[in-house]
Amino acid sequence: MSFKIRGPIRLVVKTLRDTDSKVKLRVVDRTKSSAVLDDEPFGQRIGVYVMGISRKGGSAVPWYVGKTEKNSLGYESLHRDKIRKYAQALISSGEGTPILYFVTSNSGWDEKRIDRLETFLIWLARQRNPSLLNAKKVHLTPSSLNGYLAELQIHGILNSTQGYPGDSISFRSMIGWSRTMHLQLG
Repeated sequence: MSFKIRGPIRLVVKTLRDTDSKVKLRVVDRTKSSAVLDDEPFGQRIGVYVMGISRKGGSAVPWYVGKTEKNSLGYESLHRDKIRKYAQALISSGEGTPILYFVTSNSGWDEKRIDRLETFLIWLARQRNPSLLNAKKVHLTPSSLNGYLAELQIHGILNSTQGYPGDSISFRSMIGWSRTMHLQLG
């Protein structure tokens, strides 16, 4: 099963203000961001999404990795609990623009591979950002990592065919994967 990357997709941010304390809080505007994702064909698919914070002059930093098995990526990535996680990421990072990447497959749906892809991307993202908001699937053993490396095919990232890498270049930078890797294990 081969996966492709789409993104970065900029989420719309709004500022909430408390007039008494003059506290400002930047949060993802769920309604406006949903409208952006409604126009995104990859958002209607099943797969994995990675939320990061993009800063001017530097590469984005990953903050959360999630998957969907039943709902679309667009729906799942903007669920209420994800909006809270994104707000936490915006507070922790101090500044920047929240972005999403979708990692999907054209060749159907395979729950096991999507789960393995999510685990692998959580592991990669945690290497780049130890403050990653994921609490589960944060550890991989060397043998399971080798299995993931051999099994997964991510266009422009891992075990992919030659051709235009597309959106994978900025994704590689965010996730901390410096170049396309082709592995021959076993």
